[in-house]
Amino acid sequence: MKKRLMMALATGALVAAMAPGVVAAKTAQDSSTSEHPLEHPFVGAWVIHPFPNDPSSEDLVIINPGGTVLDYDSQSGTGVGAWTSTGDRTADLSFDQLVTAPDGSLVGLTVVRASVEVAKDGQSFTGTWTLEFPPAAAEMSGVPAGELGPGDVTGERIAVESPGPTVGPMPGASNEAPPSPEASPAS
Repeated sequence: MKKRLMMALATGALVAAMAPGVVAAKTAQDSSTSEHPLEHPFVGAWVIHPFPNDPSSEDLVIINPGGTVLDYDSQSGTGVGAWTSTGDRTADLSFDQLVTAPDGSLVGLTVVRASVEVAKDGQSFTGTWTLEFPPAAAEMSGVPAGELGPGDVTGERIAVESPGPTVGPMPGASNEAPPSPEASPAS
């Protein structure tokens, strides 16, 4: 149970456990600065692996040219943060995730920090990350308060995929056009 709780909290490896209607945000700097150039190879959508040896640990992350980060993990929710360029193919990022108690009350913010290097072909990255739970969540998990890590992280760019040949209709989807108003029976 303790390991599962740690995985759920730590899968915040670029994630946020988010209470409905509550959003955490970091202010992004002006996108015209050299800190987050529009053409930096880190900009884009990625499938990331915060625990590369665990195939079940995948997150989706969007790196925006204006310096903002949006992360989603199916176990923990959404993380919101900021990034900055540290070189032609390197970047640092951090984001916050809300941690809630079982009753839904806010426990605090978990902070995820990472440094990454994008491969020369721009299709993958490697890096390290750390995690800092709010004191109450650290205590509940039995881990020390403060920044934990580092851990390894890898990522692959999400490529555009055109629709291919289908094997049948989607369940519940209609491939027929809705009837026009003229074809409807009169009331």
